[in-house]
Amino acid sequence: MFNRQAVADHIRKCREDKGLTQFYMAYKLQISQNCYSKMELGYSKISLERLFQISEVLEIDAIDTIALGRIKSMVVIKNY
Repeated sequence: MFNRQAVADHIRKCREDKGLTQFYMAYKLQISQNCYSKMELGYSKISLERLFQISEVLEIDAIDTIALGRIKSMVVIKNY
């Protein structure tokens, strides 16, 4: 299992912590702000390639972000 929303929330938090806007992220990723917003909200799936691009812009570890999605998924299953 994988918690896609946990990954999206982590990306949003990292972006906000760095004081970056969704518009800036979209510009760096060469996509529309609306498209980026949908990824952060969990409405759109984030491809592995896109996750690595986002991680590069945010200067975070993509593998840790993926692991977070798996850990959050296991917590949800365990508490079920």
